[in-house]
Amino acid sequence: MTKHVGEVHHDWEILSYHNRLNVTARSISNGYIAENVQMGHLRRNLVKNPYNKSVYGIGYVGVGETPTTENGRSTRVYRLWSDMLRRCYSGESKYPTYSDCSVDESWHCFQTFASDIKSIEGYELWLKDHNYQLDKDVKVEGNRLYSKDTCMFITFQENQSARKFRV
Repeated sequence: MTKHVGEVHHDWEILSYHNRLNVTARSISNGYIAENVQMGHLRRNLVKNPYNKSVYGIGYVGVGETPTTENGRSTRVYRLWSDMLRRCYSGESKYPTYSDCSVDESWHCFQTFASDIKSIEGYELWLKDHNYQLDKDVKVEGNRLYSKDTCMFITFQENQSARKFRV
């Protein structure tokens, strides 16, 4: 059916219209295809796009198995990721070790980050103990990049001790 095909609602272009409850649309900004969405949701801009850079203007959730919330609350791994982005991109940091820091581009995607951290040194300890934190500059002294190759989990106390020697 060609009814509504080609119409644009907010960031969405309608690719196919089967009925008002079954529409396929493409994001104009990043090409993401949303299937089986409701026409009313498109018109009211209620369709979520997992590739929108909605976290500090740089991070996006992506598509994958790791949930961002459980029982209405952000998951621990999601908070770890969003806090990392906040430290680097919000301009709110009170510590000099976060000035001019950045996050590896692949980690701008939450799903990639959630998959990668499972192989980072100390991850199993972090899972069991809330005293562990993600650190970017103990493994590589003076490092300013959060990445799979430069990060590790260390205790709060280790982080506090190391902070005294960082610039």
